[in-house]
Amino acid sequence: MHQNEELTLKQKFISGLITFFQKNRVFFIIVLVLLIAAVIGLAVYDSYHKDSVDTQIAKVEVIENEYQTLQVASDKEAKLNNLIEEINNLESSESLSKWPKQRLLFLTGKVYFDLQNWSEAADTYLETANVQSSYLTTLSLFNASVAYEQNGDLNKALEILDQLESYDDEAVEKIHGLFNKGRLLEKLNRTPEAIEIYQSLETKYPNSDWTKLAKERIIKIK
Repeated sequence: MHQNEELTLKQKFISGLITFFQKNRVFFIIVLVLLIAAVIGLAVYDSYHKDSVDTQIAKVEVIENEYQTLQVASDKEAKLNNLIEEINNLESSESLSKWPKQRLLFLTGKVYFDLQNWSEAADTYLETANVQSSYLTTLSLFNASVAYEQNGDLNKALEILDQLESYDDEAVEKIHGLFNKGRLLEKLNRTPEAIEIYQSLETKYPNSDWTKLAKERIIKIK
């Protein structure tokens, strides 16, 4: 008897479920169609986005190659200025994705560096570092610090090197940056702080070439 009641309950549940789906079949069909459309749309978007990023990278690579070829040009300065215009045109004509944008900004920083336009180089490298986290981030921060130093702003150069210290311990730019920090502190006559930085290199990176130079600086300034 109990088994029959249980079977009847199951039958009722299944029957009710079938009735529910039948009554709402139009709704479920619409939901299914919308889900399929969303999946197809997402796939199309991903494909388009990938193609778009690849196209942007290709355009950046053209400019990068152009930059390499003009390194030996007799009228290098004029061509570098023309390259800046070309870069600006690309930036204004497209909404670049993060990776092509970061690569293009990094290249722009290099061009300004070659032109010895230290202020623009520093600003551009900082902008590059802020696009996203990649191997170009630490490079850009280091280069920004160098540009500020070349521009005579030693305190700003130190500030950027402080930012660099928060990144990966194994980044070559971070180790070089620590040495530069000690060197800049020397220039600012902050000798005890410089020695402290040089000693931290010996503690953290005993096998680095920059540590060897740091040891030499400690001997000279103590």
